[in-house]
Amino acid sequence: MTNFFKHYEFYIGLLFVLFISILTILPLFRDGFFPIHDDAQIVRVQQMTKALQDGQFPVRWVSDLGYGYGYPIFNFYAPLPYYIGSVFDLIGFSPLTATKIMMGIGMLVAGLTMYILGWEIWRHAGGGVWGAIISAVLYQYAPYHAVQLYVRGSVGELYAYAFLPLAVYGFYVLLYEKNRLSTGLLMGIIGYVGLILSHNIIALLFTIFLGLTGVIGGIGGIRRIRGMRKIREKIAWMIMSVVFAFGISSFFWLPALAEKYYTSVDQVITTEGSDYHKHFLYIDQLWDSPWGFAGSAPGREDGMSFKIGKLHILLGLLGVLGIVGAFREKKKKRFSESLAMWMGIVLLGLSIFMTLESSVIIWDAFSSFMAYIQFPWRFLVFILFFISLYAGGIVALGKNQTMLFIITAVITISVVYVNLKYFNPQAYYHISQSEYESEYYIKWQISKISDEYLPMIFILPKSEFEIPHSKFDIESGVVENQVIKTDEQSATIIVDKTSQLLINTAYFPGWRVFIDDQEVSPTIIEGKMQIFVPQGQHVIRLLFTNTAVRSLANAISVISSIILFGTIIWLYKNRYEKNDVR
Repeated sequence: MTNFFKHYEFYIGLLFVLFISILTILPLFRDGFFPIHDDAQIVRVQQMTKALQDGQFPVRWVSDLGYGYGYPIFNFYAPLPYYIGSVFDLIGFSPLTATKIMMGIGMLVAGLTMYILGWEIWRHAGGGVWGAIISAVLYQYAPYHAVQLYVRGSVGELYAYAFLPLAVYGFYVLLYEKNRLSTGLLMGIIGYVGLILSHNIIALLFTIFLGLTGVIGGIGGIRRIRGMRKIREKIAWMIMSVVFAFGISSFFWLPALAEKYYTSVDQVITTEGSDYHKHFLYIDQLWDSPWGFAGSAPGREDGMSFKIGKLHILLGLLGVLGIVGAFREKKKKRFSESLAMWMGIVLLGLSIFMTLESSVIIWDAFSSFMAYIQFPWRFLVFILFFISLYAGGIVALGKNQTMLFIITAVITISVVYVNLKYFNPQAYYHISQSEYESEYYIKWQISKISDEYLPMIFILPKSEFEIPHSKFDIESGVVENQVIKTDEQSATIIVDKTSQLLINTAYFPGWRVFIDDQEVSPTIIEGKMQIFVPQGQHVIRLLFTNTAVRSLANAISVISSIILFGTIIWLYKNRYEKNDVR
């Protein structure tokens, strides 16, 4: 039985973490939906599905949001969670159910990836699987994890929270493990790409932290490598993994950077309610703050909680003490790399500092960059990552398996008991499929939530009665045979004299207009396209095509993916790992 358990302990622990994590998503199984700050999730999944059904890939443009004028939301808004949600929509689930599944997957994966990272680190200590379980349970049951789903409804940040441990796992293996080069390379890239395609801001912060850790923590990993050639190889593979991640995800981030000036997104996300000066925290709010379902506000007027949690903080401190003790006892052995772990503690302290108003000097010094982060409390993702990971150090010095089991059981029960109550929505409301797919709901109610992807010169409708019911408004004439798809629109126009045709589609680079297969250049009026149609009967056609930067970005993503696949095959075929020594 002992040999059986040792052989399968990783998988038994993984299944346990999965089981205990399911408790956090049980409210998703109830009928109806619940109020969240970002209430556009169902419609985004529905619009992603519609675009995929029309053959658009990668999806950039949606046709019904933006008050019915459409806009390029997925050219800027990280799309990965919505691709996952749309898969379930496409195979037969309703958009509402598909959205819940999408949310549930993002929630569950966080515990599993932290368990995998915890196993990689704590298996070298006496605690082994027990440290991995403790890290995973604390990460899964962090109060802010509940805020992401049941209060804010921030699906992108929920997925970034889940991909973060996987990215760290890959880079950790790449830097410190021998004989597992391909594993570290692949997992690091998957995790990093997942971050970029889930939440731009968290990915940006991770990149900064990765740079600091790679430079300083890397010293601890390569100091045991004999010979400059191996040092250069380690550094080269680390850099290559970053290059691969940015290359594979370039179809998203490159056009987002190059084309953001055609929309109002820059102005909206860096001003008004998103001004970081209004969202600093007080240190006691990290220890404990009232639970609520409202939003972030200046001073202490916040309607939502930003607490790390008393139990999380205490267990994290105990874990750090366990790590220090392990360093002293095993400083000459393979138990992690002390410099990298201490670097993590430094980054934890930095993350805490960046949430407080005392860090405003840094925010202001780099305001042109920091303004995009919007909310200083976004650093909670990293605070909880480090605290949860280090909490596994409680069992770092353990040797008695029975005692370790008892400690892990007590911690798990305590954490679940204290925090499970937060994993519930404020209320439920029943919404029918016909309601959330209705023209009024999508084009007016949800469009008002997020309209920053429309052109800067676009005049917003003042009421739902100003929403167009046709994609084509002709000055004098008849519009027939309209065919409206996400990335293609056409109609037959019959006029008895040259007439002005207003196309009720928001202009964005890539839209091309044709009259009887002859391309014409539209006039842009208040963010919409206008052309003149000559006398007679004509077929008007609009196509949404790739700009040069999008075509380049798509090509880079495809080429990077092919090269990565070939690299992994080459590493495996040539058994490169056998020659890789620390």
